[in-house]
Amino acid sequence: MSRRHPLTHSPTFPLSPTSDMKLSESFTNQSMQFYGADPVKLTNSSEVNVEMINSWVAKQTNNKIKELVDSVPAHTELVLLNAVYFNGQWKMKFDENSKKSPFVKLNGDTVKVPVLYSAKYKLAMQYVPALMAQVAMFPLSGESSLFILLPPTAKLSDLQLVEGKMTDRAVSQMVEQMNQVSPQATEVTLPKIKLDVRTEMNTMLRKIGLSELFDSANLCGLYPDNELLLTDARHRAFLSLTEQGVEAGAATSLSFSRSFSSFSALRPFLMILWSDQAKAPLFVGRVTEP
Repeated sequence: MSRRHPLTHSPTFPLSPTSDMKLSESFTNQSMQFYGADPVKLTNSSEVNVEMINSWVAKQTNNKIKELVDSVPAHTELVLLNAVYFNGQWKMKFDENSKKSPFVKLNGDTVKVPVLYSAKYKLAMQYVPALMAQVAMFPLSGESSLFILLPPTAKLSDLQLVEGKMTDRAVSQMVEQMNQVSPQATEVTLPKIKLDVRTEMNTMLRKIGLSELFDSANLCGLYPDNELLLTDARHRAFLSLTEQGVEAGAATSLSFSRSFSSFSALRPFLMILWSDQAKAPLFVGRVTEP
């Protein structure tokens, strides 16, 4: 029996036939070399193109994301697609008995949510001063781990403070630090979650200084003959946390100290799905209400 790797990464590049547009040879060759992706021609029908794109996305994400676009404008010259699907199993299982516990939301209200619970989970856990967060590392199958970062309180300001400190260097150092921590028997409570987030990225890309992509982009490495401009950028992410593990396509009061005998993520928290193989995060997100 073959065992499927928990991470699948698949890009493809549909190409419109409404012009004599030809992608650069080096771009096409590298797409094949590194991703096994051949350019695919779009049709003259928006409906057919939408179906083709969404079907590809659904296939690559195991039907977790079934719709990415709802239209493809007639002036579209090129669509670049990228999909990542991850399905990792916990190396140490949680109890199978279902229970609910109160989760404190950002506004201070509490809501009862289904939780994952273990009275003696072998957990690596430590306060990371550089991030000002209590960090717990949950090993997963496929050389990967889920890191949960708990800010000092359930306030939005504390959540944003930790997010602001999560630079590439700080996260990499956190991973190195946590890999040196010996797991200890810990009472663990995590909310079961299922996230499905859509993000319109046009405004976001402009805010981080990439306005040229929309106004006067130089994409000669992609298409050397004429100017290409970005007209739309979309992102959709799915992630679930269950007894089986993590699949992706935190009312308690805690005294904040350097050492815990329990780890309860029943208030807003941040999470990082980390690949040891890629030495990079696969998913990064915040949970404010399961």
